[in-house]
This record gives sequence, structure tokens and C-alpha cells, in this order.
Amino acid sequence: MFLAQKESFDVTVSNLMELKHRTHNREATLGKIKEENEKQIQVLMKAAEELLARKAKSDALFTQIKTFQEALLQRSTMILAASRSLSSNLTSSEKHFHSQLRQWSSHTSNLEIEVNQMRSKTQSLRDLGREEKVQLNEGQKEMCEDLVRGEGVLIKKVEECVERIKSVIN
Repeated sequence: MFLAQKESFDVTVSNLMELKHRTHNREATLGKIKEENEKQIQVLMKAAEELLARKAKSDALFTQIKTFQEALLQRSTMILAASRSLSSNLTSSEKHFHSQLRQWSSHTSNLEIEVNQMRSKTQSLRDLGREEKVQLNEGQKEMCEDLVRGEGVLIKKVEECVERIKSVIN
């Protein structure tokens, strides 16, 4: 009987030793998995921080473009008012200009499309200025040249901003 109990005890101890060995191995494996998961979490946290920083930068650039757009719109409105006072022969050009302004305001939600439209619209405005033949006195010519130079400065600022946005996006 003692021998049977000893054998039963030895089997139980053997099973417990095997269980201890397996538990120890499993604990080591789970420790390695935990370390890997912590490393992955750190990488993901860093990526999330970088994305938030890029988003903040993009938001700031978007705000700056909106400001440039509004300045361009105001400047274009002033040019239109000046051109009306100079000649009444520009009615078709005025209609074209107003349709461009409506298009610009309706496409503000998509920044890239808006910037490309603004480039093409400003070029067509430059071309319009070359096609019209209007008799102007020296004061009117100087005023028109000042308006065109001012428009060119705004266009260059918008183009620079677009290039900065492209570099951020890429």
C-alpha cells in the first residue's frame, strides 16, 4: 500500500513538474510577446504623433490659402470696379469674371482643385488684359499697371503656398 501511494505520489509529482516546466516556458513566451507588443505600441504612438503634427501643419497651410484666396477675391473685385469706371466695353469680360468668382467660391472644399482653378483663371485674366483695346489717359494707365502688379504679387504668394502644400502632402 505504501508502495502504491509512493507510485501515485511520484506520478503526481512528475505531472506537477511537467506542468511547472510548461508553465515556465509559456511564461517566457508570453513575456516576449508582451515586449513585442509594447514595441509595436510605441511605434504606433510615434506614428500617430507624426500624423497629428502633419495634420496641424496642413490645417495651418489651408488657413493661409483661404486667406490668400480671400485677398485675391477682394483684389479681383477692386480690379473689376476699376475696369467698370474705365470703360463700358467690358460687359462680356465682366460676365466671364463673375462666373469665375462663383466657380472659385463653390470649390473651396477641395483645396487642390481650387488652387489649380485659380492658376488657370488668373492666366485667363492676364490674357483678357492683352486682348482688349481701350483708350486710357496716363493716370488710368498707371492705375491699371498698379492693379496688374498687385495681382501678380498675390498670384506669386498663392503659387508659393501651393508649392509648400505640395511638399507637405508628398
